[in-house]
Amino acid sequence: MTDKIFAIADGLCGAGEEERELLRILASAAESRVRKASEGTDTAEDILACAAAWLAAADLLTARSAARVERITVGEVSLSPDGAESSRAEALRRQAWRLLNPAGGDGFAFLGVRG
Repeated sequence: MTDKIFAIADGLCGAGEEERELLRILASAAESRVRKASEGTDTAEDILACAAAWLAAADLLTARSAARVERITVGEVSLSPDGAESSRAEALRRQAWRLLNPAGGDGFAFLGVRG
């Protein structure tokens, strides 16, 4: 299933040739995370693959933004990244966990509270 996760993640984030090995590792790690998170459930393999791919793509986007320069200033001109990759990464992560836990929303619940 790691190859399927890799292919989906690559389509989402467009990994460059130099990023492909990292994305394969991230895909394998994401597969392990979603399998562990879904233990004891009857979650379909396609859902697991999609959620893992979204997590792997998010991890690659995060790695890209962490490796970039925060700000470049030359004279009076200053350039800084817009944070779009970080925002995309966070959106992919939220959606992946929602996919794995559709009834639970964001995973928040009151336990042991009588109403």
